[in-house]
Parts: sequence; structure tokens; C-alpha cells
Amino acid sequence: MKKHALLIALSATIVSPAFGWEIHQFKSRPERTEILAELRSVGATLYVGCINGEAMPVLEFDMRIGSAGIDVSYRLDDGPIIRRNAGVSQDGRYLWIWQLDANEAVERLRNARRLRVSLRDITVDFDLSKGHRELPNFRCAPFPV
Repeated sequence: MKKHALLIALSATIVSPAFGWEIHQFKSRPERTEILAELRSVGATLYVGCINGEAMPVLEFDMRIGSAGIDVSYRLDDGPIIRRNAGVSQDGRYLWIWQLDANEAVERLRNARRLRVSLRDITVDFDLSKGHRELPNFRCAPFPV
């Protein structure tokens, strides 16, 4: 009985929307400032920043989600549910859904109000429109710099 109540509570918590974009600036080199946008939700954080010369969205989960490739589905607003196999980091917490179409994904995230990502028994809901800051326009320097 307690196990079922815990599962229901976790399910309700996992799909709670995020709290708004946080924008961070940091020096990657003395002459170069980078921008990283971060959007938190219960169970995961969505990062958008420059990786290898292009803006790239990456998801970090609070727990290990698997290894190698993992089947995932996502939906922006009321659009179609898109299914694909996504790359997972060696530690099993980072997920790259948009490896081949990162710039297009960043634009879609910028124009959407909601992102829902599902894998196995985890669903994470990001409210992309919440808060007072929008996803910035990224100007990524060519790689390597």
C-alpha cells in the first residue's frame, strides 16, 4: 500500500512544470565569455549552450537513466509526438535528443511554450514560457577556437 502511494506521489511530482530560464555567463578562456541557459523541472534540467561550435540542448536527469542509446519521445506544445533513439552520457545522466538537428531544436524550443520528454517510466515537463527570461539567441564561435 505504501509503495503504491509513493509511486503515485512520484508520478505527480515528475510531471510538474519547470520554474523559468536561468541565464549564466562564464569565462571559458580569458578572452571569451560563454552563455548557458538552464531550465529546471522536477527530475531533470534542460541546458542550452554552445558545444562544438553550435547551440545544443542537453538534458540532465537527477538519476541514472541508462547507458548508450535509449528510446525517448518528446513533444513541443500540442505538436506531434516525436520518437527517436537518443545518446546517453557515460555516467548515464545526460541525454542528447537532438544530436543531428541541434540548431533547429534550439529555435523550436525558443518558439514553444512547453516541452514534454518521456523515456521508459519517466516523464518530465518543462514550461518554456515561465519566468521573466527567454531563451537567448546563441552566437557560437566556430570549433575549435
